[in-house]
Amino acid sequence: MDEPLTDGWQSNGKHFGRFEPPDIYHSRVHGDVDAPELIKTHERLIRFTREVGRPLFWMVDVSEIGRVLPAANRVDSPALELRGLLIVGASFHQRVLVTLGVTAHRLLFRRLLSLPIEFFPNETAARAWIECERTKSIPPEAGVERASPNRTR
Repeated sequence: MDEPLTDGWQSNGKHFGRFEPPDIYHSRVHGDVDAPELIKTHERLIRFTREVGRPLFWMVDVSEIGRVLPAANRVDSPALELRGLLIVGASFHQRVLVTLGVTAHRLLFRRLLSLPIEFFPNETAARAWIECERTKSIPPEAGVERASPNRTR
């Protein structure tokens, strides 16, 4: 099922997602995650990345997530490039499971090794982090002043 909803949201089964210009793909997960839904989300991310011409930030609200089914854990999309994965609303247990899953994925597929994966209590905090990351990639010749030009994570 791929129905357009209001405000640019599209359904993907029981999950929702939308592109937010200039560089955010925002997902809301409701219930269990299975492989076909995850593959469809990856396809959308790849399509928007190609349209924008650079990797996106993927902000995922998992506050209503169920289980990640075993087949979904094995999904890999080599064409998927991300600038950052932002997990919003995860409980402690969910943060542990995501961290273990990402570590396993990195070991199995040898990809996403430098991808920043961050956890946030809410969208406001995630969006603030994105703004900070965006300023890191602005070239000095653009004339943007930074409080700390040698800032590190």
